[in-house]
Amino acid sequence: MSLTGFIELYRYVAFNWGEHDCCLFAANWLAVNGVADLAAEFRGKYATELGAMRAIRRAGFATISALLETKLGPGLSPLTLTRGAVVLLDTPQGDVVGIYQGHDCFALAQEGLVSYPKTHIKMGWNV
Repeated sequence: MSLTGFIELYRYVAFNWGEHDCCLFAANWLAVNGVADLAAEFRGKYATELGAMRAIRRAGFATISALLETKLGPGLSPLTLTRGAVVLLDTPQGDVVGIYQGHDCFALAQEGLVSYPKTHIKMGWNV
């Protein structure tokens, strides 16, 4: 599936912790591209932001970035990322996981699918 098609597919799907949130959005993107479901152990295990952080900690990770680096390998500089890369974004709401589109990034937020400028990328993974 193309990145454009994936974004369109999820554009109007409501945010829902543990079922359709930023991390699961990125995991779904990887899954449609042949990567095993990296979020299988988390799906349906939490229903709030606090629950998500607790699930991450129960799995042995202190932060989302530590989880991503364990699952995807060392993070790369934003300058080396290619279209479709999974990214960790620094946003006013805190760290958010998204997908790099080339000139901006898409991530799922409480208000729906949001576009962030690539200047918000903290690190990313070409997968």
